[in-house]
Amino acid sequence: MGKLLCKCGHVIVDQTDDLPYKGYFIKDTHVEELYEIFDHIKDLIEALKVNKREEWVVRNFGNEPYALELSDADLIHDLWLRKVKVSTIYNCEHCGRILFEQGGENRFKTYIEEPDEAHN
Repeated sequence: MGKLLCKCGHVIVDQTDDLPYKGYFIKDTHVEELYEIFDHIKDLIEALKVNKREEWVVRNFGNEPYALELSDADLIHDLWLRKVKVSTIYNCEHCGRILFEQGGENRFKTYIEEPDEAHN
């Protein structure tokens, strides 16, 4: 991503991993895709048991030569990235706004906590 400007003027930097102010969310309409990944992983494990890894790769990645060179863990990672639609969420450390990615193209909607109403 790089950098993102919050409405308060703070620059949110995303140039490394394990950021305490960055997260991901899966929309309810995409949860089914997450479950499908588990089926693909189960199929990969079964294919490995009977020495049919290459057939599994071709079935899930087509004739993409790079896929045959990937480790099993990287196959799962790439499968995850292809199938599951996640959106990025940031929490501005300066003002507390929440920035939700919209549409997967580095467009964000901003939300800010509403003040507590005074109790009478």
